[in-house]
Amino acid sequence: MNVVIAPPGENTIQLLPMRQTAEAKVHSEDWTGVTGAKERRKLQNRLNQRARRRRLRQRNDAEGDAPLSGSQQPEEIDQLAVTLGALHLVSREGQPQLVQGRGRSKPFLLSVGDAPSSERTLEQLRRQAEQAYFSTGMGSPAHGSLTTIVRFNVFDGLARNAALLRIGDEWLMKRTTSKFYNRPASSDTSLPPNMVPTPLQRSTPHHPWIDLLPSPRMRDNFLIAAHSLVGTVDEDLLCRDIVDVGAGHGVEHAALIVWGDAWDQKRWEATEGFINRWGWLLAGCPEILEGTNARRRERGLKTFQFKV
Repeated sequence: MNVVIAPPGENTIQLLPMRQTAEAKVHSEDWTGVTGAKERRKLQNRLNQRARRRRLRQRNDAEGDAPLSGSQQPEEIDQLAVTLGALHLVSREGQPQLVQGRGRSKPFLLSVGDAPSSERTLEQLRRQAEQAYFSTGMGSPAHGSLTTIVRFNVFDGLARNAALLRIGDEWLMKRTTSKFYNRPASSDTSLPPNMVPTPLQRSTPHHPWIDLLPSPRMRDNFLIAAHSLVGTVDEDLLCRDIVDVGAGHGVEHAALIVWGDAWDQKRWEATEGFINRWGWLLAGCPEILEGTNARRRERGLKTFQFKV
């Protein structure tokens, strides 16, 4: 996958589809992280054969095959069905044990030094991302390079959303409460409409990192679930999957990917793993679902057919 340092964010490393891997349908077919020559050639041959078959189908279509009925496009017929993951609540008493069992109370990105700093964390991630970019450009990408770059872009995007909302580094700190809680609605018209805090954000105590999510419905979905009378959301796990891209497990594990301005809902992509685990968060969020399919279509992947 080609990676270039480019707008829209000053710090963003933009991910662009790599022509040689455009036919990859699953993460395991991405040969750019494979060091063994035999396995790499095997994957490359598979993708080349798939590309050849696709070109033949396109040529046959252009030479007069019957048109598709209605306005359906090929990708709309050959979709990958995914189900929005159901909400699973945990007991408030059991939450500390879940956190302890994972070995740390917050993603490591939220605990850099004694006084967490988004600037210092971004610098740390920038160095890692630049090394991943360099090794990829040299033709010897390290395992996990893509995850490293995505992690940097997501954190940078959330930091830019924090700056947009005039939230300081408190979104990186434990046991803090959103500044919007118990505050009246603001008349500030400089914010994109989707980033304006909802009435539920202003009336419900929550951690400020929730304010950075690009969809108002997504934020409300979380707050409703987190304050359920019968349990709560495993916020620690959710934070790790979003802010820390699955805590290093890999992009396909369960992650959100940002491809541009982080405040723009349509610039975010949800991986299949994220949809399976946290799909209930995306209920009523058509912009993110549309953005997800747009990004997949650009890479030549099957689009998702979302099922509730």
